[in-house]
Amino acid sequence: MTMKSPDSAVRRRVNQWTVTKTKHPIGGGLNVWVFDEHSQPLLCVDVREQFASFPCGSSTAGYCWKQLSYLVTINETEYFVVHAWWGERIVIDLDHLVVVNALLFLKQANACLSELDFRSAAATVPAGLV
Repeated sequence: MTMKSPDSAVRRRVNQWTVTKTKHPIGGGLNVWVFDEHSQPLLCVDVREQFASFPCGSSTAGYCWKQLSYLVTINETEYFVVHAWWGERIVIDLDHLVVVNALLFLKQANACLSELDFRSAAATVPAGLV
């Protein structure tokens, strides 16, 4: 008998989100879950429907072999990002419980980081040089 890989999940806990894994009955490493603080599912995203190219076929090994699932806040919106080993991402807007376009998310994140980099650099340059 083959063991199924756990699904990635994010769970609301006392006003913050935490990244976790779950062995949900319909899981098998092919879903991303969002749970409330009472462990009730708010959203289930089927990985195979989100990725343009899903190289895993019917494998039970799952998609998250790279182990890169993380939370990020950009412009006061919280996101859960699952980064697959082959480079694609699933990005979930946790405030609105929707999957967002990963390329648009990356552009927004890059713009935010560029602004932070500029502010940081401007704060360290002597007055009169900026």
